[in-house]
Amino acid sequence: HADLFIRCYVSGGYDKYLRLVDVRSSKVISSLKGHKGLISSVTFDQTGNLIVSGSADCSVRLWDALSGTCTRTIGSNLGEISSVSISGNNVYVLSSSKDNSLRLWDVRRTGCCVRRYTGSQNTWKNFIKSCFGPGDDVIVSGSEDGCVYMWDRESGQLIQRLNAVHDDIVYDVKWNNAAGLLATCSHDGTVRTFEDDDGSLTQQ
Repeated sequence: HADLFIRCYVSGGYDKYLRLVDVRSSKVISSLKGHKGLISSVTFDQTGNLIVSGSADCSVRLWDALSGTCTRTIGSNLGEISSVSISGNNVYVLSSSKDNSLRLWDVRRTGCCVRRYTGSQNTWKNFIKSCFGPGDDVIVSGSEDGCVYMWDRESGQLIQRLNAVHDDIVYDVKWNNAAGLLATCSHDGTVRTFEDDDGSLTQQ
């Protein structure tokens, strides 16, 4: 229900619970239990009907936001999950895990892993995050080596690596479709932005 998406936010933490919270009153509407480890990442889909969460228990869970029911658990040979995101068409879930890989899941096919992306560094020490890039056709990730990695979503091929864009670990990356910009943040204390230049990213 779109109204739920507008008036609520969802949070997760060390207590292993997801909580839907009313934005205006700050009251907890519902608490969702299922994960067996701390919840490291959580997001709504575009409709507000689906919640996707990732956890230190090495699983990704899909939840019905209205009923609070866990509809699917994905947890096959994963490392500790450091981030989850969902594509704009609500078809794919992207997870980053502390086994140095990212995985793409098709939610229409009972949570089938359709692609794996490797090259970036994400070990047990840090929480490295990833996101969908331009048009949801590109996968973007931070890395412990200070670089930003970009893969073609369909082929899994590495299409660009932004070398040494930061002086330390790149923790998070966020793509802004409206502005055509990628923002990155690092342990070096800086946030940097890059613009899409005919399929490749250049620093502003």
